Amino acid sequence: MPEYAAASFYVRAQENDYRDELVEKLRRCAEGAALATGAALTFKKMGHEYKAIRPNHHLAQAFRRNIEALGYPVQEPKGGMGSTDMGDVSWEVPAIHPYIRITEGEVPGHSREFAQAARSERGRAGMLAAAKAVAATCIDVWMDPKLYRSIREEFERGGTGS
Repeated sequence: MPEYAAASFYVRAQENDYRDELVEKLRRCAEGAALATGAALTFKKMGHEYKAIRPNHHLAQAFRRNIEALGYPVQEPKGGMGSTDMGDVSWEVPAIHPYIRITEGEVPGHSREFAQAARSERGRAGMLAAAKAVAATCIDVWMDPKLYRSIREEFERGGTGS
């Protein structure tokens, strides 16, 4: 058995409470292993834990109308989307975190293939369409008091939608 060992874990989940529960389970597992082996344990949190994204469904629907008007179909995300500081932002103000398809098939983000797609004409067109849809959504929110209120009320209720 080595004299010293260290491990780093990054725990993330779709809900903040569940992430905290997982961290506590990880802590208890480490404590159990230390107890079973007679080892000393130091357990510390390092860095920032991003909060789960709290999407605003009314704002997302407004964006959807605008991006679809530009010819981009909307595909609902399939489960988790990774960790991002946008999660933290979404707990302070109403927010969305849309993605635009710029490839034919599934391509993981942060990959060489995605970087090539982002530099392509299709990537540029997707970025411009997304920027136009965001701008149009901002105008919709500014010009439509009912939409603004629905976004604000959803946010104040905790992002429950409808």
